[in-house]
Amino acid sequence: MTSLLGEYKPSYVMLTMRYLHFVAAYFFIAAILIRFYLFFFGNKYEKPTDYLPINNKNLRLLKEDIKFKFYLTDHCEEKLGHVILAGITYFLVFIAGLVMIISGLYMLYPEVSVFKKLGHLFFGTQQTARNIHYLLFYFFSLFVIIHLYILVWTELRTHESIISSIFSGYKFAKVDKKED
Repeated sequence: MTSLLGEYKPSYVMLTMRYLHFVAAYFFIAAILIRFYLFFFGNKYEKPTDYLPINNKNLRLLKEDIKFKFYLTDHCEEKLGHVILAGITYFLVFIAGLVMIISGLYMLYPEVSVFKKLGHLFFGTQQTARNIHYLLFYFFSLFVIIHLYILVWTELRTHESIISSIFSGYKFAKVDKKED
């Protein structure tokens, strides 16, 4: 005898979403580890000394970039690596990613001594870690939206071929030809 609604089929939506969350988390951990590796062993454009305002040249470039972003000037020095403002943002996103990873591992593996110690050190309770993890989700969601907007805005305003360099791996720069 069948019911009016037909045969009952169990649905494991929450289980599937939780599984996908953990798979995404491990990809996120791998991405952060790769970024950490590139800090030390990447090319010269991936090192913090190229895109953080830790020297006079980078401080000057930061001022120029801020003026350019606020339409105070039409000139922005082209750079093959990240502009300084983007570098600061990416560094903060990297730190937020580390906090996201530590909070997630603390909630997932509270019995593992390393995660337990780190969790107690940074968050205290698991509920605090959960709240921070939850807020960081919204931070990363907002970051993706703003990042895509600025990417397209920069592509249209500067013609640096940033979007095509994501797919091709090559970025085009102006070459100054000196005649003898």
